[in-house]
Amino acid sequence: MLLDSLVVMLSPDLGNVRAVSANSGQLKWVAGRKGAGPAEFASPTTLLWMTPERFAVIDPRQGRVSILASDGRFLSSISGDATSIDLHNTCYTRTGRLLGVDLARSRVIQWSMEGSVVASDSIVWPDKEMNEVFIYRQGYFARSRGSTCVLISLRGNYFLALDSASFRGAKYMPYFERYSYAPVTGYRNGYAIVNDAGASADGSAVDGKNLFVLHVGSGSLKSRVVDVYDVSTGQYEYSIKLERPAFSVDVAGGKMMVLERSDLGIRVSVHPLPESK
Repeated sequence: MLLDSLVVMLSPDLGNVRAVSANSGQLKWVAGRKGAGPAEFASPTTLLWMTPERFAVIDPRQGRVSILASDGRFLSSISGDATSIDLHNTCYTRTGRLLGVDLARSRVIQWSMEGSVVASDSIVWPDKEMNEVFIYRQGYFARSRGSTCVLISLRGNYFLALDSASFRGAKYMPYFERYSYAPVTGYRNGYAIVNDAGASADGSAVDGKNLFVLHVGSGSLKSRVVDVYDVSTGQYEYSIKLERPAFSVDVAGGKMMVLERSDLGIRVSVHPLPESK
């Protein structure tokens, strides 16, 4: 996750979070460890952006959300009715509340910083195939920065744009035409979303009016294309071709961060977004 001038990374196996400089790659701090105490994690799954100065670590096994400062200091934790649910990914809204997917009841919940469920709304995708979000747990919130929360159906060509101010008035947005391919020759030409786009929550991000989705299909461009959509209309905008296969993407402040697989192992790459489409 991009956090100001840092790249923050979650290591579930070690139960910790580490931050490196987005400019130099230098390790800045390591926070957390395996355990059940404050700033300790049992099975952390997701990093959640909250403000430029703080972020959260979602730990479903503990049924709590730990909030950390941008320098790695533990600040507080959230536990309650909402965090005891099998929360499948979470999104922080501009009103200071959070949205989460309650898989067991096939609904999206809105919850407070005290951990209480304050509203809920069921999800029924416009196509029966889309309901596999709940059947197969194939749906995630794209990483967002207090803007619109976008829930993506990975098995279908749809995303659902949610806003806490109009929680029950969300609209379904179609991806670009399914199974329609176009060659990528740089930043300007398109490469369409197919039904296996985005492997996880780490494969998508919202920045302003745009949704960025990492394509993880097959062929020579597998995991090497990020497609961009207009959140409000669902319209395909443009594509970005990556130098190497990637498995995580984040966008903030005109920059895009990707985690790549290279001959030397995992590599963090941060570069500016194209100025034109």
